[in-house]
Amino acid sequence: MGLGPVIAMKEEALDLADFILEQDLQAEIVSPGAHMPTVDAAAAAMKVAPEQIFKSVLFQAKNGQWQYTYWD
Repeated sequence: MGLGPVIAMKEEALDLADFILEQDLQAEIVSPGAHMPTVDAAAAAMKVAPEQIFKSVLFQAKNGQWQYTYWD
């Protein structure tokens, strides 16, 4: 597992759900109520294989620009 490619988001696409739709990703945003700091912890909490987990981070710079990255 490693850092995935960096995808630059358009400034107006501030919502992860919108981004998933725009990129035509087969993904679902879930919140099972457990602490999931890693892919392995998320897989255990969701009772699935780590290969089914997609962790993402969305950064906003001080100038307002957005940067999106993910781990799989």
